[in-house]
Amino acid sequence: MSKKFSAVVSALLAFVWSFGSTPAFADPWPNLGEFTFGGALWQFDNFGIAQGTDTSRHFDGNHSIYYPLEFFINNNNDLFQSGHDFVYCPNESTSQVSTQSDGDIVIECPRYELGTNTSVFAQLRFRIYGVEDNGWLLREELILSNDSGSDFTFNDLYTYQYAENYVYDSTGSNTFITSSGGNSALATNDTWFISAMNNGDSIVQTISWARTGNAAQHNITAGGNANIDGDLRTQYGQRIVPAGESLHFIQFVNMNIPASPFTSSANAVADAQSQVQEFSVFTGRLTRGLDPLIDYIGWGIPVATPTPTSAPTPVATVSLANTGGGVEVSNLLTVAVVISTVGALIVLRSRKRNRVNY
Repeated sequence: MSKKFSAVVSALLAFVWSFGSTPAFADPWPNLGEFTFGGALWQFDNFGIAQGTDTSRHFDGNHSIYYPLEFFINNNNDLFQSGHDFVYCPNESTSQVSTQSDGDIVIECPRYELGTNTSVFAQLRFRIYGVEDNGWLLREELILSNDSGSDFTFNDLYTYQYAENYVYDSTGSNTFITSSGGNSALATNDTWFISAMNNGDSIVQTISWARTGNAAQHNITAGGNANIDGDLRTQYGQRIVPAGESLHFIQFVNMNIPASPFTSSANAVADAQSQVQEFSVFTGRLTRGLDPLIDYIGWGIPVATPTPTSAPTPVATVSLANTGGGVEVSNLLTVAVVISTVGALIVLRSRKRNRVNY
């Protein structure tokens, strides 16, 4: 193959790859960090998900979801600020925001170094699911990457269910509806719970941190009560990140908004109890945009299954094995045309070679 022809093919292939490695649609950071879908509103700040409520804001304040998924690191060695700190989204307005062809929105926060000169980094990624299906679902992913030359140990990593540890009204009427084990408080091997505030006259939320029945396999424990100072948390314990590798943690929050006249959230509770069936497997929309080669802590390897005809058509995913980032292609037709062009050039070149008999 001549250098000139090789350069043409390489350029076309480079275009295919660059096209496939960009988001479907690049979006700016929205005003006040608010993302809306139908009647749902998710608000973000530099600690991640600040609030989940309805677009009419009937369920603001003590009726809404409040900082539901807070990853927290406690290394007890002054490596981090005061020896411990929340994982955050530094300068969230510079996050990469993209709308996918299935209607979901992906938010990728900037990666930042934990401590000083550690070469250990944290990064948060979010996926807001754009179609209501027994509630409004959102996925949070934490990536801990060790770029140093030696293994790194996190002595204590957990998620803090922030809203469930405080009281927002004088009655202290937090309501723990149920958990994966059917308990009224978190048991060690639970993997999800459903709760609300103000005796149910509020948004109903679901938090899930592992595939149903999969907590013990991934050495994840849970505990606490949804009441005054309930200290509701999920503990990942001590985790070692080998040199040059990353660990990936995933949690979900689902928001069920009661319907007008807002005097009861019974229907929202029923929707939440139906939706948690989704957590018994790690497939379908739960795995959109994830790398099929990564073992996600609490969930396992994403499983590919046919998409139901009633669901939005998924985008194709190209895996980047070394980075853990699934890359979504927004226009498969354009890619196919370019690949066909490359093939045609190769055929024409082959015919030319045959004519000159070499």
